[in-house]
Amino acid sequence: MSNGCTRRLGWFAGAAVLEGLAVLAVLPLFIGWYTLGKAPLLSPLEVALAFDSPLLREANSATGSSGVINALGDTRVRYGAVYDTRGAEAGKGENTMNATYRLGIAAAHDVQRLTKGMRFEV
Repeated sequence: MSNGCTRRLGWFAGAAVLEGLAVLAVLPLFIGWYTLGKAPLLSPLEVALAFDSPLLREANSATGSSGVINALGDTRVRYGAVYDTRGAEAGKGENTMNATYRLGIAAAHDVQRLTKGMRFEV
């Protein structure tokens, strides 16, 4: 009976060693994170700032989330399909099936609901 228990503990010990090695392999990626000057976040607002959202270009990202929100004022924003003006063949008022869209954050009135047949440029 003790032989089966020892065998199971061996598997556990092997898994614990592999987990420890994985942590040690990833740890160097985090060296120097404190030199960034602010805490890195993955909030939608931080991602939009990182990818240079046109709506947020005038906002000072160094002021943090509250500063960006204050700069936007009462503007309602949404995440969704936004008309892409870069090289699109169809105008905004024309047939939406021929227009080109991208996913992004924009003023709520500029964001379209996703419909079948929409094209997204990569």
